[in-house]
Amino acid sequence: MAPRPCTWFQTNSCKKGVNCPYPHVVDPSFKRKACVHFAQGKCRKGNDCTYSHAPDDIAFLRSTSGGGETDGRGSANTEAHFREWRYFFPPPDRTAPIHPLGPLRTKFCKEALELVDGEAGVMQEVITLLASEAGCVRVKEIVEQQLTQCNTAQYTRIFDAQILPFLKTITHKNVTSSLILAPRLMTVYNIIYGEDGQRAVMLFTAVAKHLQTLRLMQPGELGAADNVTADIIETALIALDKLVEVNTESQVHGGLRLVVETLRQLFENPLPAAAAFAYQPALKYLRRIEQRFGLGQALPDSKEQSHNVSHRAVFDLARERPGELSEDGPRHDNDHVDIRQISILPTLQEIQSPRNEYLPLADPREWHIGGLEGLLDRHFRLLREDTDRKRPGARTFVYRNVAVSDLAFDSFRGMEFALSFDQPPELQKKSENQRRDWWEGSRRLGHEALVCLLSSEGSVTFFVVSPAPGMPKEDLETGKTIQPLHKSYNLWSEVERSHIVAKPVDQSDVYILLDQLTTGPAEQLSLVEFPGVLLPTYMPTLQAMQNMSETLDLPFAEVLAPVSTAANVDDEIDVGPPNYATKPGFRYDLSAVTNAAWTSVKLSRLSPRFHDHRRSYKDRRVPGKSYTGVQLIKILLHNKKAGDLGPIICVCYTNHALDQGLERLVDEGVKNVVRIGGNSKSERLAEVNLRAVVQRLDLTKTEKNDRFKLMKKLGVESKEITDILAQMGKLGTEASLGAYLQAYYPEVHAQLFGSVDDDGWERVDYHRNGFLERWLRGAPWGYRRPRTVDNLRDVNITHITGQERRLIRDAWVKDMHTELHNKFHTAMAAYDTLKKQLDAIRTELDLRVLRQANIIGVTTSGLARNLDLIRRTGAKVLLRPHISNYSLSCESKNGSQYALDVSLFERLVKPQDLLAQALPFCTLSVQRRMHPQISQLVRRTSYPLLQDAPSLDRPPVVGMRHRLFWMDHEHKENESGDATATESRTNDYEVDMVAALVKHLVHQGVYNAEDIAVITPYLGQLRKIRKKLGSTSNIVLNDRDVDELQKDGVHDSDEDAASADPSRAATVARGSLLQAIRVATVDNFQGEEAKVVVVSLVRCNLKNNPGFLKTSNRINVLLSRAKNGMYILGNGDTMAQVDMWAEVMEIFKQDGCFGPRLELCCPRHEDTPLQVTTPEDFLRISPEAGCDLASALWALMRQQVPRGPPAQCCALFEAVHQAEGWLFSQLPEVVW
Repeated sequence: MAPRPCTWFQTNSCKKGVNCPYPHVVDPSFKRKACVHFAQGKCRKGNDCTYSHAPDDIAFLRSTSGGGETDGRGSANTEAHFREWRYFFPPPDRTAPIHPLGPLRTKFCKEALELVDGEAGVMQEVITLLASEAGCVRVKEIVEQQLTQCNTAQYTRIFDAQILPFLKTITHKNVTSSLILAPRLMTVYNIIYGEDGQRAVMLFTAVAKHLQTLRLMQPGELGAADNVTADIIETALIALDKLVEVNTESQVHGGLRLVVETLRQLFENPLPAAAAFAYQPALKYLRRIEQRFGLGQALPDSKEQSHNVSHRAVFDLARERPGELSEDGPRHDNDHVDIRQISILPTLQEIQSPRNEYLPLADPREWHIGGLEGLLDRHFRLLREDTDRKRPGARTFVYRNVAVSDLAFDSFRGMEFALSFDQPPELQKKSENQRRDWWEGSRRLGHEALVCLLSSEGSVTFFVVSPAPGMPKEDLETGKTIQPLHKSYNLWSEVERSHIVAKPVDQSDVYILLDQLTTGPAEQLSLVEFPGVLLPTYMPTLQAMQNMSETLDLPFAEVLAPVSTAANVDDEIDVGPPNYATKPGFRYDLSAVTNAAWTSVKLSRLSPRFHDHRRSYKDRRVPGKSYTGVQLIKILLHNKKAGDLGPIICVCYTNHALDQGLERLVDEGVKNVVRIGGNSKSERLAEVNLRAVVQRLDLTKTEKNDRFKLMKKLGVESKEITDILAQMGKLGTEASLGAYLQAYYPEVHAQLFGSVDDDGWERVDYHRNGFLERWLRGAPWGYRRPRTVDNLRDVNITHITGQERRLIRDAWVKDMHTELHNKFHTAMAAYDTLKKQLDAIRTELDLRVLRQANIIGVTTSGLARNLDLIRRTGAKVLLRPHISNYSLSCESKNGSQYALDVSLFERLVKPQDLLAQALPFCTLSVQRRMHPQISQLVRRTSYPLLQDAPSLDRPPVVGMRHRLFWMDHEHKENESGDATATESRTNDYEVDMVAALVKHLVHQGVYNAEDIAVITPYLGQLRKIRKKLGSTSNIVLNDRDVDELQKDGVHDSDEDAASADPSRAATVARGSLLQAIRVATVDNFQGEEAKVVVVSLVRCNLKNNPGFLKTSNRINVLLSRAKNGMYILGNGDTMAQVDMWAEVMEIFKQDGCFGPRLELCCPRHEDTPLQVTTPEDFLRISPEAGCDLASALWALMRQQVPRGPPAQCCALFEAVHQAEGWLFSQLPEVVW
């Protein structure tokens, strides 16, 4: 990979010249940061300024600075205001006592609030000053006032002028959501709490007493809330909630408990409906505080409810409970009742345990815990089991004779180890290139793969394979380029040994590996790989569930864990409108999606199905949901200001589906879209990737200062760790031992290494061996029992036996080893702390961008990884899961009792709990994807009410006689030893036919990489298809086709029609068929689509066993992905055992689209019959994606080009030669 252009060169500021390692060329993708001085009206450089003066960039800078769309004068005034305010704090080096503010307290508090409500940089500096030594004095001065001795009028004045502005300052939404300010804010709240909590009790007792004097309702207006009072109460409760969160011991403080009980009395009487909206935020914080103090009501447990419902006849089997609830006790050291105590990765005892793991059943009567906590418990345990490949039958690869070969540490990547193991025997006789091809083709030990190091002594260490760094980094301390381990170690270079570079999952395992490296392996080591298990894809999700189980702070808790009452056990959940829609006078403005005269609708007039804030749209596996979702997003964004809405989160399972969804929103004119994650393949979304947008931001002054200090400290700690590791590498050598003895035992050092002996003679060393080696060998071994090490430390070392000399030497080495380990532990702890603080600065930039976003796009795994970040944005979040463990799925007889693959929406509309209420849903009846001939497959088998949108006149598939065809064949599937493993089934005939058909379609020259998809139900078949397509080199369309076609005059509205025109021009590139199409399993293709879909069903056997592709949901997914055409390869007799497949085949037969011969069509000679039954037929009948009839083009080319192409009809060559002046359609048709 070529190095990227020099960033400094883009701004004409690179000082390295020809010595710069990066190319000095213009980077078209480089984005200049906005000029801060220009935004303030002070830039004097004009066109010579290296920063951007573009209006969009300046507007972006102002919006992300926290001050909104302010002009330069406003920004300058804010800075001047802050400089004046900071004089309230004496300089830190001042020795004189700090004088009280006295009457200036009011000015101090009010101006602090004004400043934090402005620019982000000023806000950060205000909180930083409050957390400083002088700031803590000011905080104590404010909260330690004798408020209880004031009369009502006096306290009201102090509260309004000082206490309230101060509380608003430390509870500002930008302050509490900031990661960089979190430790500083914690300092402020700790000062408020005091040593024993009495300072906080005095403050909040006075606050609660004052709140009781306020009126909740406006005078003279029946049922209208007093918004000022609501805001004051909310501020006080946020401050108390944050205080309790920061100081966990406060949750058992009796004085604060009385404060909470006093605050509860504010809402003892029910509020009128018109006032409920204003006090909802305050009530939310009050409930959370009550929960922390144990005062709130627990969520109802479904097992405690008793209702008069009809009972089914059941037979209850005794089942073991988890952890201590089991009659036989815990199964192992990782078997716990509380999921927060469970290690996500298995322990050694868990791996070796002969007892079955506890897996919660779908039957509510078997749950050991109910409510929201039980919901998280069940999903955590089942998902962990699904991703844990220690189960019987799971595929693993084992590598023997493992050794820790090397290690490296740098401040960017942390600690990495090089592990070596025996090269597989079949590779030791191959060349280096052949070994490389084998390893890369096998996809073993890929980036971020999970591996386990097992020792003969029984220890278990989990690693993640580290990817090679993309760009070289410079050492923070020395400035030299860091050479990663990947430069020296790989899987294929050595004949007898292979190497991987990996990082331990648990940092505590570093010490075990250091011992292996420094002292040598004392035990045999083996490496176990778990194919397909990528730690980043599931660990964040499981960790998020553990964190949610701690707080139980989960949106829609009453929906996710619903419980019925005796009065409405058979009813659906009464889903109310969202909070913002209950605001008095709120109207939905629908002008964004309608052209009708009525564009504003009151909530009371809306259909209940529209304004439910937790609406579920039943998943029919057919299009319509995406279209509806886009329209709802447009409505929400259009009402964003009226409803005070934050960003909308768009979550998808795959990166490709996410790209498609965000591109659809961009096409609809949605602005401020941000995509989180670096695995996007969309060029259109490149500039709205979070990393790219953040690059346009400048750090605030606080952030710059913090980063400078942290980087400097990080460099020091990194050098310290590197030095310690170097010392560990020399552990036990004469030089290291000499330095140790000189520091701790100088007398012993003088005896061993001194230049003068005990008799005063000067030592002259003529020996090859050093002093230490001669000393070890310089005395007889001795026959008596050696003295203890403690006794030997106090004797003359020249008078002890050879056996005792070795004992004391080993004791010194052990002491050195312990000392270095302690130093290393301390240095690593400091490094980790500094790294987290640096990450907080980066997160602060991310947060400033995301707050300004309308749409935040992220995958499910990305959402789990960034959950805390996204929560801080105040976003409103807008999923059937795919599972790996067949034994947990509905298709498995045993797995139906767990039903892990039942989607969230299915669980809501059809609750497993017989006593729970169902979520209401509405059904989408119009599909906008499939041609009517394709949609009938779904309509006639599953959804008779499904309607086709009027604009579905899709073009025919170029090169094919029919747009829909089932090619029936009798070629048997390959033998498999595992009847339940979805990855084991393959069919070589279908692999070859798929490759031949795809090649035929690609050679039409009209389909790009997004237009063709191959779907198969089995991973084994998927691997073979990918390998077959990846090894076939052909001329295929690349991603630049869209731009070239637009130059040729093809408009977006004519996309389909242009795709059907074989005479259009297209760019070409050399590549593989795999680069031209998408290949996926059925489950992973949910929510996606393609113009042409090729399906490989795989199953064909004597027992006519159709396998697991027999559920209606999965069949509907498969049948509803194609827009223009679909071609199924499979054995009809096998699939006919499933009723739905039999109905589908009957539809194919009625349309004359079923048979053993697949019919092709030459675009130039449509009447020519072309039928294929084998892959070889494509080469014989349609050698170049057309027919074997020569045309006038080739005759003319033969005359002008001596070695022209063969005399065959080929649509693709028209695109190639059009650039040379050939145009196929302009020549007369000639049949040879």
